[in-house]
Amino acid sequence: MLYIITRGNRRIYAYLEIVQPTGTAAPVELVSSELLVDIEQSLSVAVPGLTFINDRQLDNAVDLSGMASGLQNMPERSFFVVAHLTGPQELEQLLNRSAIRAQTVRQQLINLGVGSSQLIARGLGPLAPSCSAGECLERVELVLIQAVD
Repeated sequence: MLYIITRGNRRIYAYLEIVQPTGTAAPVELVSSELLVDIEQSLSVAVPGLTFINDRQLDNAVDLSGMASGLQNMPERSFFVVAHLTGPQELEQLLNRSAIRAQTVRQQLINLGVGSSQLIARGLGPLAPSCSAGECLERVELVLIQAVD
């Protein structure tokens, strides 16, 4: 189901809900290792399809094993896991919640075998609203940490 509404401030909001009978959907690999192919040039990628049950728990359908495999193949590289979040809460609450989400994704990748020293979690809340993927309100990005010569 797709819901689209134009608010009084002329902003358009869309909500997409995929409805499936219980038990018919297997976990989908939302994040593949191919996502990391161009990160050397782009320096960051928005991780598509991440959904959270709450700030400390990813949805059961989220499978980061492909991304973890790609990161394991780049052990000499380090990355920021950056979560962005908007909402009606105060700035400090959004910063704290986004930091928790970034840590949740980081921990999931570590659980899948990525080295803990390779990932640094950060939450930016609503402070960096710009993005090219179209999913700007609630997103997680992987940002390559540049080596300083």
